[in-house]
Amino acid sequence: MANEQVPQRWMEAAKAGDISLLYGCIQGYPKILDSIDEIPFVDTPLHIAASEGHAHFALEMMRLMPSFGKKLNPQGLSPLGLALQRREGLSNLQNMGGLTPEERDLLNRITSTIRRLINFDKELIRVKGRESFTPLHYVAEKGDFDLLAEFLCACPKSIMDRTIRDETALHIAVKNSKPEAFKVLLGCLCRIREHHDVLRWKDDEGNTLLHIAVSTSQAQIVKSLLKTKNVDKNAKNLAGRTALDIAIANPGETDITKALDHAGASKSASLPAECSFATFFRSPQSGIEVLARQQFYQERELTMEMRNAILVVAVLIATATFQAMLSPPGGVVRGGTGDNNNQLTTNENHINATILSTTTNNNLIPTNNVSYINATIFTNTTTTNPTATVDPSKQVLLKSLDGKTVSTPSDATRVVRKVMT
Repeated sequence: MANEQVPQRWMEAAKAGDISLLYGCIQGYPKILDSIDEIPFVDTPLHIAASEGHAHFALEMMRLMPSFGKKLNPQGLSPLGLALQRREGLSNLQNMGGLTPEERDLLNRITSTIRRLINFDKELIRVKGRESFTPLHYVAEKGDFDLLAEFLCACPKSIMDRTIRDETALHIAVKNSKPEAFKVLLGCLCRIREHHDVLRWKDDEGNTLLHIAVSTSQAQIVKSLLKTKNVDKNAKNLAGRTALDIAIANPGETDITKALDHAGASKSASLPAECSFATFFRSPQSGIEVLARQQFYQERELTMEMRNAILVVAVLIATATFQAMLSPPGGVVRGGTGDNNNQLTTNENHINATILSTTTNNNLIPTNNVSYINATIFTNTTTTNPTATVDPSKQVLLKSLDGKTVSTPSDATRVVRKVMT
């Protein structure tokens, strides 16, 4: 097979959904799929198969080249996005005057292919195309609440994705006056019990969902938003206007104005002036701010992983100490006479454990708490000399939080507990 004929052959295979013909192209030119993937923007075989409703071919292509699922064509559409666009066109024709049997069959095949693709890879729902539009954004814009619900069930986190205009699917549904799609999105947020702060997010003009609903005179959506706990009724947009300001500016929106008044919304003139960053940075630091910042950095540096590491070392020290007390090792030089009477005697041994930080920014222990833990624990079960002492240079090497010297296992335990809390 001549290389110049390969593109035409694989396009025919994708349009027909012919997997055998696809592998015939691969046999003639094994690098065919890699060569397609090297092109930044291209209609891949997956684009064509998805838009033609060939589910089996599309899934085989996803298995062979998963990267095709995130590939954009020259129009900035992913394979799933192109399939949704083709489906929307057929749905519009159906609503206008009906479809031919062939077109109805194509619509059903495309819908089935879309569902098969998201079951194969849920992250396809979050692939950002032109203007960072995702498939979820598209179905929210068109008000396709059935597919919207399926997408949310498959990938709830997709509700957090934003366009280049900082719009979520909720913003898009409200801006395009799709109340049913909005209800699906709001119902999803209420049920998954997370990402509720999405209701407070603003678009690039500083408008919240409440701003948009008021400005587009969607009273039902306004009332639904006012019933939720996570909506800021007094948020200001970049123009400095609250939702109530917008409602008052439209004399015909008495129903919305009453709903906002009843919910306790305020006009911007009655709200305290917002502190700018310049004003904040020029102001002196308060004591509370200093304490809060110290606490923040301590918690950030001492992660759970670090705490676990400290706990492991503490357990190792305690275990080694216990074992040494039960069965002390031999070979330790006995204490003698004269100047050596003050040295530890037989069966005296020590365990040394060290935790050190090797970097400046990622200390195992926050630098403002402990620079290192270096513990040497001595055990002695058979000392006959009650006046025996330890060489000061070897006695204690544990620096505690409060700067006190640690000379016993109980002191070490105290320090470890203090670090862990």
